[in-house]
Amino acid sequence: MEGEERALLAEALRSYLEDLRDTGVDGLSYAPKAPAAAVKAAAETPGGETMEAIRADLGDCRRCRLCDGRKTIVFGSGDPAARLMVVGEGPGREEDLQGLPFVGEAGQLLTKMIEAMQLTRETVYICNVVKCRPPENR
Repeated sequence: MEGEERALLAEALRSYLEDLRDTGVDGLSYAPKAPAAAVKAAAETPGGETMEAIRADLGDCRRCRLCDGRKTIVFGSGDPAARLMVVGEGPGREEDLQGLPFVGEAGQLLTKMIEAMQLTRETVYICNVVKCRPPENR
């Protein structure tokens, strides 16, 4: 990692930790991954559906007009039972083309931040509030 990238990453992490402190979080801890049975239970929604079932139900969703300008639905990726979830606003151009969240420029920074926490994209859950790219990224 280059010096400028480290400085940017350090500043982003510092700002994030300050935001956490300002909201009342006074410490962070890390617990090992739960046993398989707990992971399966955590991957289910309160109604008992799995993320895979929800994604299958979405299909080629046309429930709102955001679908008019998108190429691909951008569902979440990673571990649905993860202890860390990253939620963005909406997919950008690269995300719409690849069908994966946070793969553009912001995604590259996010990956570095995740790796700085000694995690991987596969061990966290990453998604957006909306699953289709908003017109003109607004």
